[in-house]
Amino acid sequence: MGNAVLGTDYALAMDRWMRATYGGGKATLYDRAMDAVYAKTHVGGADHRLFDGGHDLLGAWRAAGEAAAARGDDLAQQVAGYASALWKDVVTPKGLPVMTFDKASFDAVAAHLSADYGIPVAWIKDMATFTATEVVGAAIAAIAVALGWNRADIERVTGLASSLAISTIAAASPFLAIVAVACLARAYQQAASPGADLAAAAFGLVQGGAGTATLLGVSALVGGPAWVGLVAGLGAGVAVHRGMAWLRNAVPQGDLDDVSEFMTEYTRRVMVVALPAPGGADAR
Repeated sequence: MGNAVLGTDYALAMDRWMRATYGGGKATLYDRAMDAVYAKTHVGGADHRLFDGGHDLLGAWRAAGEAAAARGDDLAQQVAGYASALWKDVVTPKGLPVMTFDKASFDAVAAHLSADYGIPVAWIKDMATFTATEVVGAAIAAIAVALGWNRADIERVTGLASSLAISTIAAASPFLAIVAVACLARAYQQAASPGADLAAAAFGLVQGGAGTATLLGVSALVGGPAWVGLVAGLGAGVAVHRGMAWLRNAVPQGDLDDVSEFMTEYTRRVMVVALPAPGGADAR
């Protein structure tokens, strides 16, 4: 659920709050070194971190080395300047790139994916970057997967796998994608093992996906401030997740059949009463 939140509008509000709270301060020599290529070429505009070579982890370290050499800083000062500059960028909505891309190649691939498969270019750019909130979310997911790795509860593993997969798509989080793939692989391994409870695996897959999809859908539909949609989405997602578990574990199948038959008959009777008589009022 925590990672699903990163796929809602509230995630942007969190990133902006992080920038306002932790990303301020006067630009340092290390900040300017990371932006040196952009200052000269203005490559990429607002998305320059993807292309200027100074903002991925390795490129930023090279820039920090140049800044340290120019001012005569020692290694400890270089590390501190490097960490500070990265922190200022990772707590912003744009975040930091996973790696540096060639702009022409990136634009060509993004245009192809957008035109042929309907994948938004903004989503592709988001998937190529990470923010502090996404790192925290991926870390939480990794801990959850690690704690359940050797457990025999296939329903829980498949539920987590489907939830993380949907959250990855919604949040466009590259680190979460790695965790989701690992969890999906573990779920497949358990499902393929002899004697696996495939019914439980299927239920977990549906339950995890339904809860996460409900959270995202309700959050998107509810208007007003982002936190209102978030609260509504969380409530609906938890209700769907818990409701499915209750129906499966607490209600016998016979009772479910009775409820289904009752609702079908009730709906039929309501429609018969509500519909006008053949020929309408003019037929009398």
